[in-house]
Amino acid sequence: MGAEGRPVKLFHLFWVRHVGETVGIINPASIVAGEALKVYLLRNYAIEKQVVITSVLLSRVLMMATHLLSLLLITILSFAVIPALHFSFKVTGIALCVAGAIVLFIYLLILFLKQLRKTRLGNWLAVRTQKLRAKVAEANSALGTFYHTNKKDLLMACGFFMLHWALGSLELYIILHLLGTGAGFIPAMFVDMSVIVFKSAGAFIPAQIGVEEYGNKLMLAAIGLTATETWVTASLLRRARQLFWIVLGLVAYFFIDGKQTITSYKNGNPVCES
Repeated sequence: MGAEGRPVKLFHLFWVRHVGETVGIINPASIVAGEALKVYLLRNYAIEKQVVITSVLLSRVLMMATHLLSLLLITILSFAVIPALHFSFKVTGIALCVAGAIVLFIYLLILFLKQLRKTRLGNWLAVRTQKLRAKVAEANSALGTFYHTNKKDLLMACGFFMLHWALGSLELYIILHLLGTGAGFIPAMFVDMSVIVFKSAGAFIPAQIGVEEYGNKLMLAAIGLTATETWVTASLLRRARQLFWIVLGLVAYFFIDGKQTITSYKNGNPVCES
């Protein structure tokens, strides 16, 4: 949020982000609902709404980009640098086919939307979504400006996001280590990064129930861990951790939002105080 965001305490930002991510997990609208809530929870700061929206969107874009970069790097390390991992190429091939199918679906959807614009229905939708498209164009322009004026901060943010993914994979590595599987950190991170792709594909399912478990089973088999007790135990432990943070996030929401009260109006806009 640039210089305007400096008054926002890091501790408060942590809880805003966590609550937003919690809603994104349990809500069928996924990241749309989560990002909207983040903007809502930052409403009482003296920051322009467009700046807040741009920052939240930029955070999500960086998160997705660094995930793809991390997945690419860890895949190269897994297959090229450390051949002793002995991947199950059959299962890995299935996983890659699933990922390819997702990419193909997105590509075909984009082509369909482009063709839809030329139809009468497309023209009707264009008129109905004119304001929304204007907001998206405004946010896109703001993102470009943000990039040119805050390159150093963006680079630092990318570094922290890469660290975020690595530390997230550390959880799975510890679980596999405690189960005595002998899997190292590189294959554990490969599994974790790949499972996130499955979770993204099933984002419309609350908490990605079933999707994450299937991803765990498939990707653990890809690195040679086919025992049922391995993926079941890993899934249960990760779900337990997730449930704890979801409950904590829901409780935190009422504390954060309860401190923000609308006291007056200025130029037709609500003015909030903590």
